[in-house]
Amino acid sequence: MDSEPEDTIDSKYIIKSKKGSGATSTAFIVKERNNNEEYIAKILIKEDEAQKLYYQNEIDNLTVLKPFNNKYIIKIIDSGIGPVKRKNRNKGKPLNQRYIVFEHCEKRELDDYITYSNRGGIGEDFSKIIFHKIVEGVQLIHTKGLCHRDIKLQNILLHDYVKQKNC
Repeated sequence: MDSEPEDTIDSKYIIKSKKGSGATSTAFIVKERNNNEEYIAKILIKEDEAQKLYYQNEIDNLTVLKPFNNKYIIKIIDSGIGPVKRKNRNKGKPLNQRYIVFEHCEKRELDDYITYSNRGGIGEDFSKIIFHKIVEGVQLIHTKGLCHRDIKLQNILLHDYVKQKNC
C-alpha cells in the first residue's frame, strides 16, 4: 500500500504536528529534511498587505538580532515564500505561503504555566525573576532600535528554572 505524501513546507521541512494557531498564522513543529533537526514553522494564513508588512518586519528584526545569540530571544532559522503542502488542506495541492522557521524551544509558555500551576499563581519571587529576564531580552531589542510589538504571555517561553522548581 502506498503511503500518503508528506506534509511539507517549501520541500525543506516535514510537518510533524500542529503547535497552535492565531488570527493570522498557524505554527507547526517541523523537521528539516536534510538534518532531522526540529524547529517551529509559522505560516501566514491571512495574506493582506498589512500582514505581509508585519511578517517582513518580524523577519527583518529577528535577522538583525540573530548574531547577538541572546538566550532570551528566539532565533530565526529560515524564512521565505514557498509551497506548503498539507494533505488535509486544499486537496493536498501545494499553496505558496509565507513562512518563518524558528528554533524549537521545548519550554512552556508563561501563559500555560500560570494557567495550569497547581499553586494558584506563580508567586512574587518567581514573578521577579521572570520579569527581570523579560526586561533583559527587551533591553537588547531596544538597544538595536527595534520594538517587539507582541509581548504577551503566550510569547514568553520559560527556561530550565521551571524544571528545577518542579513546576
